Amino acid sequence: MPGASIQKDETSNSSTKCQTLRKNNNKCTPLKMGGWALEIGKMALYMTFPVAMFHWFNQPEYFEKWVTDTRRQLYPPENPQHRAEIEKCIRNVRERHDQELLKALEEMEQKEKK
Repeated sequence: MPGASIQKDETSNSSTKCQTLRKNNNKCTPLKMGGWALEIGKMALYMTFPVAMFHWFNQPEYFEKWVTDTRRQLYPPENPQHRAEIEKCIRNVRERHDQELLKALEEMEQKEKK
């Protein structure tokens, strides 16, 4: 029986060694890789997939509605009343600033006269 256990050990050992190898005519030979054709196919896929996805999803009809909706949210149509209020406020601020400058200029002229 010692020979049977040795036989068992050899088969289990050879099966673990041949996990990445295949048995061919009672010999373990290395597995063959895909070769150059597989590499060419992979490279073609790597190059064409992003280009195809860009072409597919970059069609105007896919994002035109999204762009117009986003633009309307960021830049809503102007309300004439709102625009008039803003212009009135700007005029008031400029008038106050001009009055302050005139007042400061008059004070400087009075100091020069003395």
